[in-house]
Amino acid sequence: MPIPLPNLDDRTFTDLVEEMRALIPRYAPAWTDHNVSDPGITLVELFAWLAEALIYRLNRIPEASEVRFLELLGADFRPAEPASVTLAVTAQGLEAGLTLPRETPLVAESGGTGEPLHFETVRALRLTPENPGGLLEARQTTLIRNERLGTANGMAHQVFSLARPFVVLDPSDLPPQVPEVRVEGEAWLYRPSLVGSTLHDPHFTVEPRLGVIRFGGGNMGRVPQEGAEIISTYRSTLGRGGRVPGGTEFRIDQESDNLDQGVKAALDSGVSLSIFSKAESSGAMDPTGIQEARDQAARALRKRWRAVRAEDFEELILEEAGLNIARVNCLAERDLTSPDPDLPRHGHVSLVVVPNTPGEKPKPTADCIARVWRLLDERRLITCRHHVLRPEYTDMRIRACVVRKDGVEEKTLQGRIGMNLKGFFHPLEGGPARQGWPFGRDVYASEVYQVIEGTSGVDHVESLVLETRQEEGGGWTAAGDRAAIPPNHLVYFDLSASTIQVWSARTTRVEKSL
Repeated sequence: MPIPLPNLDDRTFTDLVEEMRALIPRYAPAWTDHNVSDPGITLVELFAWLAEALIYRLNRIPEASEVRFLELLGADFRPAEPASVTLAVTAQGLEAGLTLPRETPLVAESGGTGEPLHFETVRALRLTPENPGGLLEARQTTLIRNERLGTANGMAHQVFSLARPFVVLDPSDLPPQVPEVRVEGEAWLYRPSLVGSTLHDPHFTVEPRLGVIRFGGGNMGRVPQEGAEIISTYRSTLGRGGRVPGGTEFRIDQESDNLDQGVKAALDSGVSLSIFSKAESSGAMDPTGIQEARDQAARALRKRWRAVRAEDFEELILEEAGLNIARVNCLAERDLTSPDPDLPRHGHVSLVVVPNTPGEKPKPTADCIARVWRLLDERRLITCRHHVLRPEYTDMRIRACVVRKDGVEEKTLQGRIGMNLKGFFHPLEGGPARQGWPFGRDVYASEVYQVIEGTSGVDHVESLVLETRQEEGGGWTAAGDRAAIPPNHLVYFDLSASTIQVWSARTTRVEKSL
């Protein structure tokens, strides 16, 4: 969805003329002839025409300005990515070892247009008479040496276009894939941004989307002096246009000035190389376009950043992949760390977080809690105090009498019932919606009846008792038809403490403890 451009000023020529005519009695009361034949009105119409032209230009933002605005909104203008391909190489006629060095130029005939595609090897490959074959990685790049970009004019923020617009830009590669620029023979240094460069720093930057080299304005990077010749050496790519299918035949580019002399001599002596792509190329991408950047900025604007509502706190934590948090419960106007956690506390918010970790009672580490707290500290309102806590668990067990169907083993049925109940109360995957048992949701005996009776092999449930563990003393208390769960608590079903009695419709009652 593109960002709608606002109409910054919708006044027309007629609107401007009428507005200025209305001001004449206020600023020039002696001027009484307002007809079109009056020379003053002619000047009014002239200036209105000029103003309308300026308004028209005001609503047309230059592309360079739009790029800067989109970058401020979070758009990332990435450079083109060359296609990568794995090649199978076999040499014939070798009498001695032959090394294909890194950046050996190759040519492939593209299947679509028939135009040759230029590739370069990523690393060296050694071929010998005993082992004349091997695999080789290559990228769809072309080395452009000593291209003359132009002559400096001595002004600030000079821009020079490259002949091949899809420039390869990867400062993290070894060696770094960045253009080399010389100004009147002096080597200048690439910087991702000129912010921080000083008046005397010979720095330049690259705008890959436009395929240009940009210099500083004096306060951020040195200005090339007037008359200085600008020369650049760089690599270019075709982006998505450089893709090749599997089985494409390649050959050494013997016309390239970058070909190693040893390889050239071997080919001239009669050595032949059979080179084919093993599979379709991958990784090819064009530079970020304006429309793609607009979509990125629109998504960035829609992304939640500030924490105001309870939902904001929860979503911010869940969206941060590095935290590995599965569930969050936000309690507004509560301080669960205070002696009286049930007392409303204005300006406070408590967050109970459950990590996405295995176990029956997942709890975050101290480091995880600290990271969540720091994340929210940057996003909260200045008047809000937030507290991050581990979840508490209410232990629960059951005592049930179950009648099984004929042909079902008692022990097998007990295992099924136990597994179903464990899954129903699971903090991450349980609950009625199977998204984790809800915080503070009471447990109803009717739902437990339903889980047990839905177990394969159960005929019906004869009786059921819910019991919860007391916080003090650790004893068990009968909960009746409903077990109350505190607001920040989850449920832990204690299978080992539960008792399930299995009856047969034709035999006597058998009691089993799990």
